[in-house]
Amino acid sequence: MVTTTLDKRRFLAVLALKDIGLQEIAEVSECSYQHLRYVLAGQRPASRRLLAALRGYIGEAPWQWVTRTSDVLQ
Repeated sequence: MVTTTLDKRRFLAVLALKDIGLQEIAEVSECSYQHLRYVLAGQRPASRRLLAALRGYIGEAPWQWVTRTSDVLQ
């Protein structure tokens, strides 16, 4: 079971700052756009593979902010 919790608003803010669309991040993460939306809405659990892909794509510092392990977005 994956215990990492994504903050949807923070995640979407990071994507906006980096000018990345949900469709783009879904393709890079090799999941469907709809599945990613369900994960962000909390309606489906995120797999370790999906979380690793998202983390790798947005970077370590933004990831810590998105998962609320840091209060500072760098």
